[in-house]
Amino acid sequence: MSLKLIKNEREIWLIYQPYSLDDTILSKLCIDFDSENNLIRYSPETLPKRLRETRPATYPDASLWIKKVFTFLQSDLVDKECDGDTLVFRFAYLDDRIPGYFKVKGRIFSCTQDLLLVKDFDLDWRLFCVGYERRTSVIKKISSILDESEHQIIIGGDNEKAIPIDVFKDLVDRFPTTLSLEQYGEALIERYIQEYLLPRKDYGAQLHCNLARKQQTLQYRLGNPAFDRNRVENLNAAQQQLKDLLNKSDTTPEESWQQGVLDILPVLFPQYVAVIPKVAIEDRLTGKSRQIDFLLVDASGNVDVLEIKRAFPKNHLLMLRTYRDNCIPARELSGGISQIEKYIHLLLNWSVDGEKKLTERYSSLLPKGLKIRFLTPHGLLLIGNCKFNETEQRDFDLIRRQYAHITDIITYTDLLQRLENMIDVISPADTGNAQTT
Repeated sequence: MSLKLIKNEREIWLIYQPYSLDDTILSKLCIDFDSENNLIRYSPETLPKRLRETRPATYPDASLWIKKVFTFLQSDLVDKECDGDTLVFRFAYLDDRIPGYFKVKGRIFSCTQDLLLVKDFDLDWRLFCVGYERRTSVIKKISSILDESEHQIIIGGDNEKAIPIDVFKDLVDRFPTTLSLEQYGEALIERYIQEYLLPRKDYGAQLHCNLARKQQTLQYRLGNPAFDRNRVENLNAAQQQLKDLLNKSDTTPEESWQQGVLDILPVLFPQYVAVIPKVAIEDRLTGKSRQIDFLLVDASGNVDVLEIKRAFPKNHLLMLRTYRDNCIPARELSGGISQIEKYIHLLLNWSVDGEKKLTERYSSLLPKGLKIRFLTPHGLLLIGNCKFNETEQRDFDLIRRQYAHITDIITYTDLLQRLENMIDVISPADTGNAQTT
């Protein structure tokens, strides 16, 4: 069978497609379909003989228990949506007295408390079903441990008694599996009989390994659902801003271009807490002053050198002519690398004096109490927007590796790909609502 939840403006429906909509299911709900698949409703007393003969004697009313989790009454059916293969039930509805939430009547989960779901809740029927074949009700388990004074179970939203969505999903993820419960029982029996009988294997160790393996998976999960949602929003916004910049690269003034890139850098490089533009530094070798376009400052005060170039085509990155069948850096690329290398050299020569001067000069741009440090500065060169052929890409990557100890050479194509990869990694899998069980 398959289940899915769908939402409209006022209601949430549960779509139920059994392997076969047979007489037993119809008799439990006291319904049937005519030749045109229109729904016909009966009472237990008025059921046709064919259905009455298949109706379980223990059924007191017109209802259906799905997966031992959801209980629906005949009155929950949405007539126009049902046909000879599919049943559609009203699962939840908007209650104007409780703005911002869909309300699920407690009887659907066989519990005394009603369930409130925040309107933007990401629906998936599996969030309410756990255990073997997903036949254990999470909501009913929660209800069973609540004090009688609690009249609602709230998931999401700003209500002070609401269970945050990420906490609820974590609960579902951590819910004991049927295997864990079975192994716990075996380990308990083993503990009592092992002094008298020889067990087939070490059931206690088996349980311990299973729990440790599950705990390790959960413990080392990268990220948190609540944080990841905000990250995905930021990454999507950064991706769109970068695409807009690239589409208007020919008409965007240089300062606007640089600011547009700086806007998205914290999303990709969150270690930086400040950016200092047009930084004048001393050249102790010549006695002159030089200006760095941007210094990036991390949370410890360490600085890196940033150069933001335009989205040049590839002939500004690699020479059109090869040298002994090898692509070599074009003037714009080699010049950017040399520029960063020179700035790093000057910062290191300026040493402690330079750290103090820049800290005093730019204290208003730094977090309170943070001091600038020239501790192995690195470069970040943003340049070019192009697609290479296989040979060009290989040689370009070799150039990048050659200068990796000095600077990271990143194209805007690379930035877009990084954003897409990060979004793919932390976005929840779109598994759809319909699931076959």
